[in-house]
Amino acid sequence: MQSTKAITTEQNTAVKSTEQSFNEIELVVGDITRAIELIKDEVKHMNERKDSVVASIENIAAISQQSAAAAEEVTASTEEQMRALSTVSESAEVLSDASELLTERMNRFKV
Repeated sequence: MQSTKAITTEQNTAVKSTEQSFNEIELVVGDITRAIELIKDEVKHMNERKDSVVASIENIAAISQQSAAAAEEVTASTEEQMRALSTVSESAEVLSDASELLTERMNRFKV
């Protein structure tokens, strides 16, 4: 009888120890679950921020392309104006030469 009582006491102690271990496991699992939820929320926020950053980068890229195109147009316009100014300069030289020639010829007729 003593041996049965000792076994029962030992088993009760083992059951209480096991119950305590399971309670501790349950607490740890709860902590892990809350941590996972926090991580999940943070990942969601990171994805939202990532989408915003990607959209901003795409906008910057589009503006950069527009700026590059505008710079090319300005360069082309500047080159065209330089050619036009060169033509005007050449025409001015021709006109100046013609004016000098006309002045020389008019001076021949002076009395």
